[in-house]
Amino acid sequence: SCGQGQNSSFDADYQNVLNYANAESYNLPSSTQKIKESGLLRDLKLSKVWFKLDFFASFSTDGDSNFALTDWKRLTQMNAINSPVFTINQGFAGNGISSYINTNYNPFTDAVNYQASNASVGTYIRTAPPSPIGSKTVFGTTETDGIILMPQFNSTTAYFRLNSSSWNTLASSDQLGSWILQKPSSSSIQVYKNGNLTEGGRITANISDNDIFLLRRSSGSAQYWDGQLSFSFGGASLSDIEAKSLAALLDNYIKNSLVNRIQELL
Repeated sequence: SCGQGQNSSFDADYQNVLNYANAESYNLPSSTQKIKESGLLRDLKLSKVWFKLDFFASFSTDGDSNFALTDWKRLTQMNAINSPVFTINQGFAGNGISSYINTNYNPFTDAVNYQASNASVGTYIRTAPPSPIGSKTVFGTTETDGIILMPQFNSTTAYFRLNSSSWNTLASSDQLGSWILQKPSSSSIQVYKNGNLTEGGRITANISDNDIFLLRRSSGSAQYWDGQLSFSFGGASLSDIEAKSLAALLDNYIKNSLVNRIQELL
């Protein structure tokens, strides 16, 4: 609906999201979905994650695609380029050829919490590509300044960078679920895959002067990705408990969306 969706029980920042979307004439989520999304934002605050983020978008909504592209943190809009497929209560999927999303977040110019040696960026992969193996980029900027996630470069390994010009690897035989890349210091890098931590070391710490793209990297060889993403977020590095909390919140949200969708179809 296009109504204001005013509800005194909504989280105040979520109400701001609704007000922004309504002013832009986007179709807002259903009443049930609004309650769920407000609850998610409230939980992000309780876990302290919200206050470390610079950008956050939930693509898993039953509002329209414009609402799904709304950055809850900045009250701005991400741009869908060449028609990535939007499915309500699921997210956006690339075609592996030309479609992608520009978050319109440039860590060099837009950072509030994000720093060269204190950074995080992540997503939730709901559906993997039909042919997952290869240098397909889930999100990224450029190789030289290094924000790239290729979650299944081969059948056993993910390749990634964060504020570094050097590749890191992670044992990974599947892509599904939450991915949080972190740089808590200039000499370390962390990956939380579905809340499980892997740590490595990289001494470089750069900040990219490019917008973060989803479903491809922002320059160089595009290497488009053709799976489906349900969330996008980034900001300062999270503590272990914060990262695990974020992974659990996203997972619970997606699983509840799946249950609700099945119930709708029955």
